[in-house]
Amino acid sequence: VVVGQDTLASSLPAMASSKGVHPNYEGRANEDQMSLGIRIITTAFQNKMNSLEQEIRGLRITLEEQRTNVGTLQRKNSGMEVELVESHQRSQQLAEENKELFKTVGSLRKQIGRLEHLKEAVMSSIQDDQVQEAELGDTKVLMSDEYLRGQTPLTAAEMGYGPPARSARPPSPPPMSEAKPYREAPQASYREASLPPYEPTTMPTGPGAAGAYRGPPQGATYGAPAAYGDPGGQYGGPCAPSAASTHGAPGGASSPVVDGKQFFRQARNRLSYEAFNLFLASIKRLNNQQQTREDTLDEARRIFGPELQDLYKDFEGLLNRHGM
Repeated sequence: VVVGQDTLASSLPAMASSKGVHPNYEGRANEDQMSLGIRIITTAFQNKMNSLEQEIRGLRITLEEQRTNVGTLQRKNSGMEVELVESHQRSQQLAEENKELFKTVGSLRKQIGRLEHLKEAVMSSIQDDQVQEAELGDTKVLMSDEYLRGQTPLTAAEMGYGPPARSARPPSPPPMSEAKPYREAPQASYREASLPPYEPTTMPTGPGAAGAYRGPPQGATYGAPAAYGDPGGQYGGPCAPSAASTHGAPGGASSPVVDGKQFFRQARNRLSYEAFNLFLASIKRLNNQQQTREDTLDEARRIFGPELQDLYKDFEGLLNRHGM
């Protein structure tokens, strides 16, 4: 700008002298031209400054938008970290429950095998009873008075069941004691039938086996139906308890259960961004078995401080509930 002013000032007198203009007019023309040049330069400078200020305002608005986007992404990142931790804990819990369910299925299969064996033994005993009842029915017919009077009239007359015999006495029938084994056969069949001894099975304890079937108590036996008869008391006694009777109600009131999602929401709202990230990193190390439970609790105690002891208690309750 200075160079332009000097050049303009030096060129104006030369132009005036070459044209023969009066010196006073020449000075005023120089001043007017100088003022015009300065106004032109000032206007250009102001226009340039205004454009730069507008550009600066646009950059500031863009910067604020970027900061807002960064904050939103940080909050989303924190939420995804919380969901990742909860999903990892849930997957571990489901894996433990799956193991317990496999154990329960294996125990139930053993119970089914024992019941099938018991069913076969009972059906075999029933078939034997039916055969013996058929044989016993034939024996009753042979030992009836009507049959003896009709088939052996002379012997029946000699024994007092009919008129006196006219001829020689035929050989007497075998005594009644010889038919006794036929009448005692049902009892013998029940006593000879053997059942497999029942071994009570202890179900595994764990988070997934709270309502599992625990089997009948020790010493219980299976009772036979009364329709088949049990004169000797071979199959007497209590029957096996049903699975519904083994589901006991929980005794006493339990402590309130801490909700994991609610706990992480409170921690995210009450902790600073850096402290919350440190807390999540400590939980990750615990899940990856890079540090112990005591170290995690110590870090949580330092992060929460004395002001957030309620959050520390909730976190300790979560660890105890998940068995970590």
